[in-house]
Amino acid sequence: VEYLVDGMLRRHVVPLASTPPDFYDSGPQAALISVDSVDVSKVEPGKLANAGLLKVDVREGGENVCTINCVVMVEERGGEFTREIYSPFE
Repeated sequence: VEYLVDGMLRRHVVPLASTPPDFYDSGPQAALISVDSVDVSKVEPGKLANAGLLKVDVREGGENVCTINCVVMVEERGGEFTREIYSPFE
């Protein structure tokens, strides 16, 4: 799982999490991945108050099967950043 922030000249990629390989039966599945914090210290504050992308790669046998992209809108309110993540399934 990565968070991507595009700047005019540079794309910032912030690694968030990875899970160990596991076996899943066919059919509907669900996963919950959470992180305690997101280290954006290397991203300029002006770039944070912009659209970003939450990217989840689904792999099988080390190969990418699909990528799930969620648009992230970030706003600065009262000195704090607020994120709204849009589901690609809605």
